[in-house]
Amino acid sequence: MKIYTVQKLNFLDNCDDNGFIINETDKSNSIFDSDRTIKALKYIINYYKNRNGISSLDREVIWFYDEFKYAYQAYQWMDNGYGLFVFEVPAAIFKKEFLWSDYFDWHLLLNDIEGTDWESIFDPPKDKSVIRQGISAYVNKKWIKKIIKKNWINSVLLIFYLNLI
Repeated sequence: MKIYTVQKLNFLDNCDDNGFIINETDKSNSIFDSDRTIKALKYIINYYKNRNGISSLDREVIWFYDEFKYAYQAYQWMDNGYGLFVFEVPAAIFKKEFLWSDYFDWHLLLNDIEGTDWESIFDPPKDKSVIRQGISAYVNKKWIKKIIKKNWINSVLLIFYLNLI
């Protein structure tokens, strides 16, 4: 399964003994900068830990998109110190280690929209065509397939790459 994340270019440098990336959140670009969003982040992380039977995490969670075009939109907002990372994750791990939600439901939670049913946003989507956003704490460096950097990409390469996906 291909997944996408936007991270600092040195994202793959910090790994544990098993090759799993230990992410370091960039506070300067974090959307978690208010009581509301921090409350949502804590809820998401606790849900992830409970679902996977983890008592505590020794690393930051990593945010992913399951479609290139949405990851690329996020990437365009970042400076040259960032890359768009493409991973190919084994299907069994994709199902077990990742917490996915409908992209729009995810943002209802992050924005703490009144009336949002927090419990249901992680239910499997009934429509397979929904845009999904997700997290994991355990992503192996060996699953990396491509890194796109702004300092060499241009519109011709991007159009070519989009056609390949």
